[in-house]
Amino acid sequence: MKAHRNIRTCFIQCHYTNIRTGEHNPGTYSVEKIKNSGIFDRVVLAAGNIPENHFLRDIARQWGVDCILGSVDNMGDRMLQVGKETGAGVLTRVLLDWFYVDIAIIQGMISLLETENLDYVYLPHDFDIKFGADVHSVQGLEKFAEALAADPELKVKHQFRPWHYIEENPKNLWKVGEYSEVPEYSNEYFHELQKLIDERCPVAWDYGKNFYYHEYQYALGNIKEGDVVLDIACGWGQGTELLATKCKKAFGIDIVKEYIEAANDRNSRENVEFQVGNATDIDFPGDFIDCAVSVHTMEHIDDDKKFLGEISRVLKSDGRFFIEVPLRMKRPFIFNKLPFMPDHVREYDVQELIEKISEYFKIKKMYGVNRGFYTDISKARNAAAFFCHNSKYVGVNLQP
Repeated sequence: MKAHRNIRTCFIQCHYTNIRTGEHNPGTYSVEKIKNSGIFDRVVLAAGNIPENHFLRDIARQWGVDCILGSVDNMGDRMLQVGKETGAGVLTRVLLDWFYVDIAIIQGMISLLETENLDYVYLPHDFDIKFGADVHSVQGLEKFAEALAADPELKVKHQFRPWHYIEENPKNLWKVGEYSEVPEYSNEYFHELQKLIDERCPVAWDYGKNFYYHEYQYALGNIKEGDVVLDIACGWGQGTELLATKCKKAFGIDIVKEYIEAANDRNSRENVEFQVGNATDIDFPGDFIDCAVSVHTMEHIDDDKKFLGEISRVLKSDGRFFIEVPLRMKRPFIFNKLPFMPDHVREYDVQELIEKISEYFKIKKMYGVNRGFYTDISKARNAAAFFCHNSKYVGVNLQP
């Protein structure tokens, strides 16, 4: 089916795990707001074609929307399939759990794309994308598919998360634009929404099972062959085992006994050891660890200074530290610094992280994380990552 520029389809990315047990009310998901907005010709639940997702067809019928199952790993292909099957010229992507999307933002993004004849519209780096969307032309998605088909390495890197690559536009393949007319919301809405998120969107995965593969793969760049490595808050231990492929010995600690038991049951590597341990009271002597790794942990810890001090204590004097921490979006809530995610003790901005980490470590390199990819710190959207040395702070290299 040929795409028509004036046909708009909303691609609601989902997975069977997003449907909460016994909760089939579309109003508790993004579906009802999207469907009732009147700005889309078609609304599609778009999931990977695996057996567990087939029941989404029944859910879609209940909600009066379409369901298309497509590529599991290639999100660009999945979006393009939905665009072509619905005859769309404009494809807008949101997630099923984004029940609080702002329709006015999405309308503005679509209008910008159509008025300026763009291929992709994105939101400012300091604005939480979950209130908006990714707005694509189907023509632009076709060019993305052609770029990946011509470069297998590019396909491996960007097929599941195409947005950063399209936004950066390194080969000038797309016409892209930023929708900057974003709102600011009140403190009252902040507290109301936080309560609803806690009720409607509890963490969809077991923390112990959740494995930040990309982040651990990046941390490997800080590991040496003869290192003794510490993985802090290791969960089920997949990250620890990945680190162990490059080092002499890897220890994984986690405060949850069940996670450590599961990690020990799974582990088959002789140079890996898992222990129940507290990140602010680590049961290792000082000057023992060559390299420590902390991925999305510090935001959950009550005393973050004690956490950093304890890591500095167990590290050798010339030890290395890789840490990645999620950022708090400055917008749309600019009136307080409370964490947006209910399970976080705090959320940071980049400058706060620099100041806090530099009390204990020399920051050698820093990176921003934008849609899952490491980039210049000035373009940080989701998180910030730091490569550090266990010595007095004397300066920062701002270049990745």
